[in-house]
Amino acid sequence: MAIIGDSVSTVQLNLGNRSDLAARISQWLAYAYIDLGMSYPFEELEASIDDMFVPTIGTYDYPDGVRAIKTISMTAFGNSQQPVKRRDIKIIRRYNTDATTGPPSIYGTRAKQILVRPIPNQTFPFTWDVWMLPAVDQTSTSTINASTVLLPLDWIEIMQYMATLRGHISLLERDKAAEIHTLLYGDPLDQTQPGLIKTKLLIHSAESYDSDYAIRPKNRAYSHTGQS
Repeated sequence: MAIIGDSVSTVQLNLGNRSDLAARISQWLAYAYIDLGMSYPFEELEASIDDMFVPTIGTYDYPDGVRAIKTISMTAFGNSQQPVKRRDIKIIRRYNTDATTGPPSIYGTRAKQILVRPIPNQTFPFTWDVWMLPAVDQTSTSTINASTVLLPLDWIEIMQYMATLRGHISLLERDKAAEIHTLLYGDPLDQTQPGLIKTKLLIHSAESYDSDYAIRPKNRAYSHTGQS
């Protein structure tokens, strides 16, 4: 599994092989990794966390280290799994919390918390399916370098170029920074050059073919003679 330190030498070469930049490169890589992990929901940053709905408690904090909630599934009567569906917080607030209790069926989010309705009338096990925050220990250069990079392998290069871009900007190398920016994000004046990030996102989208889409069947038209 990749760590941030694996990319330091590559970025150092991109910046003219300056040994005096090693510590700063580690920090730039940390920022680049955090940017990517906060912006794109990579499978490598997905996790499932078991928890419990508690009687009379309708508000629950996000688990530690969670960026966003993807789905919530509850174990109801007979050990069957059922989704707790997400709704706008305005809908959640319409519920009369004193009168409405039972198995939670919907939730809304507010300030890194979920509000569930109905409020549980007994204990119900549930599972958070979540997008985790990219974790980097920034105590020192060595702890940054030892931090695990949870990205697809083909996005490691993106992280390295993003760190290189930060380096050129910090060193006031504006022309080189502009070249890397175009490489990553594309040429705004030429839509046929989308840049590495968009190209990889398009590849990811093309591979997501095994999805449960509701497709309306095509009806066949028939005439009174029985022929279409």
